Amino acid sequence: MYLNDLPKESKKTDSDCRGLKKGLKKWIVLLFFLQVGFTAFAQKVNISAHNMPFDKFVSLVKSQTGYSFFYNHDWLKQARPVTLNAKDMLLDDVLRACFENEPFSYAIVNKTIVLKLKSATDNQKYPVNRQRDHVTGRVYDTTGAPIQGANVEALGSVTYHTTTNAKGDFEFPDLTKGDSIIVSYVGYRKELLIYAGAPSVTITLHHSHSVLDAVVVQAYGTTTRRDNIGSISTVTAAQIEKQPVINVVDALEGQVPGLNITPTGGAPGSRTLVQIRGQNSLASATDPQTVLSTYDQPLFIVDGVPMPLQNQALIGGSFANAQFTGPLAQQVGLSSLNGINPHDIESISVLKDADATSIYGSQGSNGVVIITTKRAKAGADALSVAYNQGITEATRTTPMMNIQQYLQMRNEALTNDQLTPSTSLDPDLLLFDQNKNTNWVKDFFGGTAKYTDLHLSQSGGNEYNNYLISGGYTRSTYDFPGDMSDNRYTFHSSFTHTSENKKFKLDFGTDYSYDSNDNSGEPAALAGFTLPPNFPNLLDANGNPVWSYKGYSYNNLQGNPLAYLKTAGSNGTYNLNTHILASYNFLSNLSVSLNAGYGRATQDFTSEQPIASQNPQYGPTGSSTFSFGNTDVINIIPQLNYYKQIGKGKLSVLIGGTYKKNYGTQYTILGFGYTSDQLLNSTSGASSYQITNTASYYKYVDGFTRINYNWDGKYIINLTGNHDGSSNFGPDKRYGSFGSAGVGWILSEENWVKNNLTFLSFAKLAVNYGTSGSDGVQPYQYQPNWQVSGSFPYQGFTGYTPITPLNPVYAWALNKKFNEQIDLGFFQNKLLVNFNVYQNLETNQLVSYLEPIQTGFSGITENAPYQVENRGWELAISSGNIKFGAFSWTGSFNMAHNSNVLKSFPGIQNTPYASLYVVGKPLSDIQVIPYEGVNPQTGLFQFKAANGTITSSPNLYSGFNSVGGDETQLVDINPKLQGGFGNTLNYKRWSLYLFFNFSVQKGANYLYNIYANGASDIPGSPLVNEPAILFGKEWKQPGDQATIQRFADGFNGSNAFNIYNAASAFSSSTGAYSDASYIRLKTASLSYRLPDSWAKKMALKSCSFYVSGQNLFLITGYQLGDPESLSLFSLPPQRTIVAGINANL
Repeated sequence: MYLNDLPKESKKTDSDCRGLKKGLKKWIVLLFFLQVGFTAFAQKVNISAHNMPFDKFVSLVKSQTGYSFFYNHDWLKQARPVTLNAKDMLLDDVLRACFENEPFSYAIVNKTIVLKLKSATDNQKYPVNRQRDHVTGRVYDTTGAPIQGANVEALGSVTYHTTTNAKGDFEFPDLTKGDSIIVSYVGYRKELLIYAGAPSVTITLHHSHSVLDAVVVQAYGTTTRRDNIGSISTVTAAQIEKQPVINVVDALEGQVPGLNITPTGGAPGSRTLVQIRGQNSLASATDPQTVLSTYDQPLFIVDGVPMPLQNQALIGGSFANAQFTGPLAQQVGLSSLNGINPHDIESISVLKDADATSIYGSQGSNGVVIITTKRAKAGADALSVAYNQGITEATRTTPMMNIQQYLQMRNEALTNDQLTPSTSLDPDLLLFDQNKNTNWVKDFFGGTAKYTDLHLSQSGGNEYNNYLISGGYTRSTYDFPGDMSDNRYTFHSSFTHTSENKKFKLDFGTDYSYDSNDNSGEPAALAGFTLPPNFPNLLDANGNPVWSYKGYSYNNLQGNPLAYLKTAGSNGTYNLNTHILASYNFLSNLSVSLNAGYGRATQDFTSEQPIASQNPQYGPTGSSTFSFGNTDVINIIPQLNYYKQIGKGKLSVLIGGTYKKNYGTQYTILGFGYTSDQLLNSTSGASSYQITNTASYYKYVDGFTRINYNWDGKYIINLTGNHDGSSNFGPDKRYGSFGSAGVGWILSEENWVKNNLTFLSFAKLAVNYGTSGSDGVQPYQYQPNWQVSGSFPYQGFTGYTPITPLNPVYAWALNKKFNEQIDLGFFQNKLLVNFNVYQNLETNQLVSYLEPIQTGFSGITENAPYQVENRGWELAISSGNIKFGAFSWTGSFNMAHNSNVLKSFPGIQNTPYASLYVVGKPLSDIQVIPYEGVNPQTGLFQFKAANGTITSSPNLYSGFNSVGGDETQLVDINPKLQGGFGNTLNYKRWSLYLFFNFSVQKGANYLYNIYANGASDIPGSPLVNEPAILFGKEWKQPGDQATIQRFADGFNGSNAFNIYNAASAFSSSTGAYSDASYIRLKTASLSYRLPDSWAKKMALKSCSFYVSGQNLFLITGYQLGDPESLSLFSLPPQRTIVAGINANL
């Protein structure tokens, strides 16, 4: 239904409030058919009873319907026998007929039939002057801690609703013996108690094992899956800890529908890009390769404090040298999220729609990722140890031509170009050993790295004070030559305090980490892959770089790829994240709190380029880079929470505000002209140096509110409002207001659903609409800014040049979000289904317009009337713990589709964006030429021009929107489907976890990677090896039906220009893109838990051993390279296999 109901592109209208109206109509139609169409499937009751004892009647109903009964067994003495003849009657009709003559009535609570005494007017057995008691009670959890805010309901002779105070207390003025008391609280099982006449009662709530009652972290609070009406996906600690990863974001891949995770490389600590529900903003017209904009990534929050650097790329080593030619260019680097230890995480919540994110205002425009760390809990002192060690290796390397294939390719190229080899241009044919056959890919990237992870935690406490302290160490080496590694040290602490009167609570936590990465550089990936198999040794017997062979200088090959072994470098990153949450309950339903946090990220980077790493032929000198920077964030959030029971409903009001300040500095010294490698670690040894100092400053304030009303556990209304202020805008444009409105309906609480749709154990419909802003521009671009002109003073004076003009008119970008969802539960909620349909529209976009050079500025920031729309759907299915004797199984499956469209762009043909985007088409579309194969006569790639002619020299780069361009087709590289599925199989003490992620997509293929690198890398060029898959597929002579263009000697042949044009055009053709779909076994983990008796003998409370693997195997039709990174010449994702132990003392 949902897929067919999505509007066609040609019929799309503006995404405004009309979408909400259409959505509501759709749900009404759905409800009508649910009520009418499914009646045939409703469970019927068949009873033929004449003076049947009441308890036997109860047993008969239970066996036929699965409903349970709750009542006082003393009542059975007064119950009347049941006489009833029911054939295929609905449950509700049977109960009404039965209880008409009984001394009690009934109410259905979930799947329980609760009996309650009839009032005196209904039943004369109970006199009006019966005894009424003033009753007090207290609600605890299983640890003995009182529960504040629990819902308490009295049913029977009277009806009352109340909530517990800070001490867990409640009271009712007049209860009668036999009345029912029902207590419920988020994350706990509902408890029912029959009042027996005592003046006070005590009720203990137990944690619910129902997925619907599991706690879901939302903005500034928690809810449950049952009551949540926003789109929030949660990944638990159990899912994260099974994966041996350094960057916790990598553990989310495939786990959350609508969350796109894109690795930028396989090196330890590499950055991973994150995007929620598609691309909202346009790429820079001057840098079209930057498809995933920095500002389009979600907000990362750890324990209420925004991460100082969010998900930025840090400078350092090999990451800056990685070879990317597609969307990942400019995005590589060390990840700023590496400082978070996965062992310290309790859960990660991904907030996606307006109901979930609007309360964050502009901060949550691109979604929010809330990371909640583990908290201190009451209990005896306990020590936990987790240790694992293993290996990592490249998952998929590219087989290159061997020496025979390579020499044949080179000779064939010379023959095609009618050239005679020379020692200066063709040393591989005349100077190098013709029998040497080195597999350089294996030498560079075929090694095995080591992975080690250790984590210790100590916890304990009592009713009032609790603590948790943990520390971790993770080390990962590299699988290419050199003694380099990434080492991370983490510290996590949590302390909680509760006053004796339970009114005051204090929660203090700190996370601190130090990540040391001494990777000074990896083999230049392109050179490492493409060195000829007979290229001479790169190192001499002493391990020093070799720079020439028989008079041939390696500098002709851009140096020695292993020269980095003589360089030195380090990248130290320090991360501090601390928070304190203090709350006080003035009344049982009124509390205030203050959440204050501070975060600091410090990066200390050094890089040394010694003389020993350079060709001595040119008299080199050394150089060094010293860089030190801090980024700080201060976050203060005061809040007021108010609760009120109104009728059968509970009103919750949240009012608060945010003050956030980000400020950062970066200090860099570049030293040149070192004559001694021993002095590279000091600026005093440099003959000259250059100093740069940058600073950034950003302030943000907002006021927010959330009003939630839940009526009788059936009808939910959620309203949020936010008023933002950002220092990124001028004084008159600084503030913006945003908000959302959402409604939810738990159908499964309706009697007509319980009676007619008995196959449903849970059903909920929800819809919401809202807005959020975006201030995604560099700070203070609205005012004139200046910079130092040149690197050195002129005649003793320092000059300054303007870099931005006065421009106070641009304002907030606006993101409108609409979301519909349905939740269904089957088989007593052992099978849960969640389905979302969404539509987001980004308007009033902030872009940088190019300016004529005569103005003195390269561009100016403005609001543009462009509209980018993302629409799609998400499906998530999960199964509960299904048991078959000693065997049990749980499973999950999720899948998502996103359609991204540039909906409007007035005058695009007159802008630099004309060659990048087409109105009405996805932002991810690539404008290409139709590929027509290899010309049988010339051996060149050929294409279909716009006028229909076949040519090997098309008109490139004019753009789809321009006259004269031959790019007439579009290739959408946005994934069509993404998702994952996992299974956990338990048998006695054994547990096996398997998780696969998948994507249905198109991408740049290996031929794109080969022909996009320029004329010097055309297959057949001197000193350039190629993938073995090309061999035998090339054109050799007129009449050949080939798939690969003729081999050519680069730019050296007489026909070089035509060959280059055809090769260059190929990378802009349909032939350069192919199916890149895949299924990857992302995680596998097998564990065994020792018997408790064995563990006790070792002085342990529990102990388990396990073997885990990451990126174990791949199923794909993508021929070379990795389909996730879509890069042939880069380090692929790493396969990690570890063995470990978890022990609790």
